[in-house]
Amino acid sequence: MDGAAGYPYSYNLSMVMEVTNPLGVPWHPIEVKGQEFKSMVPYIGFIWDLKHHCISLTPKKHLKYLLKVCSSLHVTNSLFSQKDCMSILGTLQCLSFVYKEGCSTLPPFLAFLAKFPNKFLHHHAPKSVIENLHWWEAILTKLDFSCSLKPCQSIDPDLWVDASTSWRIGVIFSSI
Repeated sequence: MDGAAGYPYSYNLSMVMEVTNPLGVPWHPIEVKGQEFKSMVPYIGFIWDLKHHCISLTPKKHLKYLLKVCSSLHVTNSLFSQKDCMSILGTLQCLSFVYKEGCSTLPPFLAFLAKFPNKFLHHHAPKSVIENLHWWEAILTKLDFSCSLKPCQSIDPDLWVDASTSWRIGVIFSSI
């Protein structure tokens, strides 16, 4: 049998259901949450493109996260509760799976979260948090972004550094 991308399979989803139904495997109905075998599938709010080895946000999740970032920017007097801070941090951590450069924006949110001794206090967001929320807003206004899932090639620069107590520094590097 041919899959959606034209790859030959000796089975299909109905054959899998025939085998697993008598065993009592609890599958969601295909119309509700399922999908046939494809090289590009939406799963947990991401679009997994197996053929091109990349991942992106579904349009629904993209819009949801953009609205969450925008609403965080417009919180009254920039007052955040511990719950608000944890919620936006969780969202940004999820986003940084696709937007790798966004990882560098997370430390100010962690530092801000550490300022909450309990769940009842509200704090003004520091400038760094607000600036990073603006950065995320600008990034999320751009559509059709994907992240490669291919492993990065590691490069050894063959660089050695030694510092002495008399303020001298030695650097040795390969000229390859």
